[in-house]
Amino acid sequence: MWFLFCFQKVEYDPLAEKKQKKLAKAKKKEEEKRQLKLAKKAKKKALGPSLEEVEARKGLKPMTKEDWDKQQSVIRKVYDPDTGRTRLIKGDGEVLEEMVTYNRHKEINKVATEGDGSSFQVALKKLV
Repeated sequence: MWFLFCFQKVEYDPLAEKKQKKLAKAKKKEEEKRQLKLAKKAKKKALGPSLEEVEARKGLKPMTKEDWDKQQSVIRKVYDPDTGRTRLIKGDGEVLEEMVTYNRHKEINKVATEGDGSSFQVALKKLV
């Protein structure tokens, strides 16, 4: 008798799965709308300008020498996943050169060339 239980026919309904996914998406959208309404109500109740308004006002005034120096003193390493290169970026986007040894330079060029080649191949595949 146990072998009959093992071979029972189970019906699979792909439409039911699609319906469940649609319902989940609809619930998610409804929740987002509800959260947006609550945020708007909270914004109306708040006294004074919002944080975004204050930041927008700050962006409209000219930059002082101290602000400019502070912005330019920040140097960060930025990795480009498309080509595999890591660059030093100063302040508002100026690209800096990094001093490295001859062997490190060869290693960087080898990795970067491989990254450039793979990036080029991806671009070609998108065109075809």
